[in-house]
Amino acid sequence: QPFIEAVWTRNVSTDGALLKGIRRKLQAGDIVGITYAQKKARLRVVWIGQAGSAEEGHVGLQTLPGGENLWPTLSKKTYTDVYSRPPRKNQRQYERLKCNIKARLRVPGKKFAIWGIVEDMCVGGCYAQTAMPLAAGSEISIVLFINNDKLWADGMVISSHSGAGIGIKFTHMDRQYRDWLEEFVRCTDPVLAASMPASLDWIKLYQTVLKETDPQKQHAQIKEAERVIKQALRSAVKEEDSDLRRSLSDALHYLKLIQAGQVTQVPASESV
Repeated sequence: QPFIEAVWTRNVSTDGALLKGIRRKLQAGDIVGITYAQKKARLRVVWIGQAGSAEEGHVGLQTLPGGENLWPTLSKKTYTDVYSRPPRKNQRQYERLKCNIKARLRVPGKKFAIWGIVEDMCVGGCYAQTAMPLAAGSEISIVLFINNDKLWADGMVISSHSGAGIGIKFTHMDRQYRDWLEEFVRCTDPVLAASMPASLDWIKLYQTVLKETDPQKQHAQIKEAERVIKQALRSAVKEEDSDLRRSLSDALHYLKLIQAGQVTQVPASESV
């Protein structure tokens, strides 16, 4: 059945191409026509990216025998073309990136958001350190602050560890954000990805307090955490950031409870 779609080339060679952004359902063996720079050629579909994976919407095409080369700047090579065979399967479903990225989480129906730091991320989800944990099964929306841009996604908390963080599975993400995130995970320099947003340094100090079992060490850590949190709170008030101000106030409140011996573990947040 005829169809027309505007797609992008991910990689090209004289023997084929790897395309992305294809919405049409194709099958291996299908013959498709490609138009590029007023040139036309017919190619055979040799593999299709698995739905739900990082390769969803990707299609590998092989030039038919005697077919015209659409990419005139490329020279013929003698080794096997990587686009004419299925990609090797990775042990993990997605590539992962160790990072420190600021994130804002919201629970539908709740007034305030939770701020956190994403320390491990892939196209399928992430693990975030948060001041207030959320219960497993909670549905959330998340904004990732990557460089000077924002990435939006819906997700679900699949694991929750008091004093550590939460594991999040992305349940919905627009294609443009998914492609962008895939490129970021694959291409980002680990040193660049590990740059800590200074405004959220307090979360790591707060997490350290929650994990400490020695009362004397914990007392000193609480003092340092309170100092940094109060400094961040002044900045949040100045910037009129009500979400961050609420998270900081809650963190200070729980630190006082811990110091008074009234709590030993921070419960899953119900106030956000």
